Amino acid sequence: VGATMTPDMYRCVISINGVSDVQKMVREDRERYGKNHWVVAYWERIIADGKYKRSHLKEISPINHVENIKAPVLLIHGERDRVVEFEQSSTFAKKLRKADKDVTLVKLDDTGHSLSRAEPRREAMLAIDEFLKEHLN
Repeated sequence: VGATMTPDMYRCVISINGVSDVQKMVREDRERYGKNHWVVAYWERIIADGKYKRSHLKEISPINHVENIKAPVLLIHGERDRVVEFEQSSTFAKKLRKADKDVTLVKLDDTGHSLSRAEPRREAMLAIDEFLKEHLN
């Protein structure tokens, strides 16, 4: 979100299993867990600042402000992530490409949100190292 709201502050951007569409995330979590679940309460109270309005969620979602991004973006996401679905990053990457932004999407096969296995974690760290060397040197 920083790259969309304060784009001049970033030379490059990295997101690991990130939420790009808050509105969609809240809607899907409400459908999946029910409106009284703690996950939904977290989104509504903490992320949405108690303002559960579609307009507010749309306003804070990076996917709706790709035109503001100036820095190269690295998206890393586990294909089996059930906390934040892989689609959050894949859709964001498509929208960034359509806006002619510099984006790299790394899909970590057979791993979830926590990157608990060594190989996907290693793959993520190598991608981050390469990305930072390219964009910060």
